[in-house]
Parts: sequence; structure tokens; C-alpha cells
Amino acid sequence: METSANLYSSLDLLNAVISLCFPSPGQEGTLGRLGYKVYWLEAPIQGNTGKVVADLVVASSTENHSMLLEAKGGANIDPPQATKYAAVTPDVAWDVLAVETLAPQQHMLDPVVLGNNCYADRLALGLEECKVDLPLLVAHPMQITLHKGRLARVSVDTAFRDGVQVDMRAVAGAFLHFDDTSSEADIAPYVSRCLVNWATQEPTPRSLIEITHSAYGSLFRHIRDQGYQRTIAQRVGDLLRLAAKYELKGLLQRPPRRRWKNESWAWAPNAVPGGVVPQTTLRRIRRQCTAFCQRLLREHSRTNGQLSFKSILDEVDRQ
Repeated sequence: METSANLYSSLDLLNAVISLCFPSPGQEGTLGRLGYKVYWLEAPIQGNTGKVVADLVVASSTENHSMLLEAKGGANIDPPQATKYAAVTPDVAWDVLAVETLAPQQHMLDPVVLGNNCYADRLALGLEECKVDLPLLVAHPMQITLHKGRLARVSVDTAFRDGVQVDMRAVAGAFLHFDDTSSEADIAPYVSRCLVNWATQEPTPRSLIEITHSAYGSLFRHIRDQGYQRTIAQRVGDLLRLAAKYELKGLLQRPPRRRWKNESWAWAPNAVPGGVVPQTTLRRIRRQCTAFCQRLLREHSRTNGQLSFKSILDEVDRQ
């Protein structure tokens, strides 16, 4: 029986499928063995009945097959969205998403709903009520299975019907560290780790995009929607500004304006004498980054997840 302890967020679900494209110790990498790779995250697609944004696009040129995945952490199906997904045609794969295919006219494409097993029946009912025949994959603690429908490529369909092994706890945060719905308290540890690594390795100025790439995960540049990419970068930039104002004041210099693509960050001159961060300063940066994360966690807990960063950042920008 599934319990609330086995309830996975959309981010967890996406990390699980991505892990299947990368064989690693303890993970089978079932999709990777069939030639599947990650093409896009947050990919806008114009179908016959309107625009949808696929959470994840994975495809295999050898299998001549693509999957557009919509991750559902909850139990509800959005009828207009499901209808638009069902209307997406295979030509979108090579014509819009630039998926490699050996035989474009024979390319197969599956829009797929990815959800929690504890909500499987409700999700399946939602799809039936929408009168769309989308495959439904559901996550269990140690596997992902095909609960409803069928996948166009027999090899993949069979694999998911049998159950593809994946340790949901082990792959949590493995590829995508956070998303646009993550709290600042959840994002801060990844930003802090980037700051410490940056100070340790080569403390020369870095762009916000570089820092965001490190904080978000190696697939940041696979985000196809520029608006979503900007949102993620701006959230990282907001946290950097907050740290520079308080815990890292006098150590981290914040740029005068927000220019997410052309924003450059640097350590204060006194923090990098001779271009190197002294060990005493490095230890201080580590301590202050830890204090930064702890403060945000306390604020998040005290406000029950409703911490208003807009008001805080407005105050920071005025000073």
C-alpha cells in the first residue's frame, strides 16, 4: 500500500526519469541503454489545438521515438492541457524540438503523463473524463510502471509494463536541484555550495548564468523556454543579493542592476588579495554560507513557507 511517505513532487518524478537515461551504480539506466537522452526541459510546443509546455523531452534516434513528459505531483488532470498534449503530432519532434531521427516519416511520439502511484486511479479517471488516450506512468518507491495506455515503441512499452527499476530516494535532486516552485530555503544550499566552490577554485568574476548553471544542475542549458530560464536565474540572483547584503556583506559584491544574461558577480577586493582567497577568509565564507542557509530555513519555518522575498529584496535594492 502506498503512503504519504511515498508521495513525490514533480521535481522528484522528473529526476527519476532523467536518471533512467544515465546508467549509474544502483540504477539500471533502462532508457539510456535504448539510446534515449535528455533533449529539453520546459519545452514550448505548438500543437493542433494550442500551446503546451512539456516538462521533459527524452528521445532515442535508434528507437526512432520521443516522449513528452508532463509531471504531476498531485491527483488532478488539467483537461485543456491534456487535450492539447493529445493533439501533438510526431513531426513536432524533428521540426520543432530538433530531435535526431534516422527516419523522420516513421518517427513515433508519445505525450506521457507521469505521476504518483497513490494517485494512479484518480489520474487515470481524469484522462478518461477528458476523452484522451495518453499513457500514464506512475512512480513507486523502487520502480516506475505503466499504469494506463500504451507506448508506441514496443521495447519501451514492455519495459515499463514489467516495471523499470529506480530508487526514488536515491535520485531525488540528482539532476535538477530545484524548480520555479522550490522555496528559497530549498534553493539556498545549492547557491551556497556554488559560492564556496567558486571561492575555493578560481575566484575570478562570474556571470549569473554560470552560477545558476552550477546551482541548478548540469541540465540548465537544456531549458528551452527562455522565460523559465530567466525565472530560475533571477531566483538565484535574488538569493545572491540577499547573501551579499547580510551574511556575505563585505565579501561578495552585488551588481548595481539586474540583467540576468549580462549580470556579473565578483568577490570584494579585500576577499581576494592577489587573486586568491586566503584560508581564513575561505573558512569565514563557509561559516557565513551555512548561517545564510540556516536563517532562510528558520524564516521559512516561521512563516509556514510563505516567506515574502519580494519585500525583503525591495528593501535590499533601496539600500
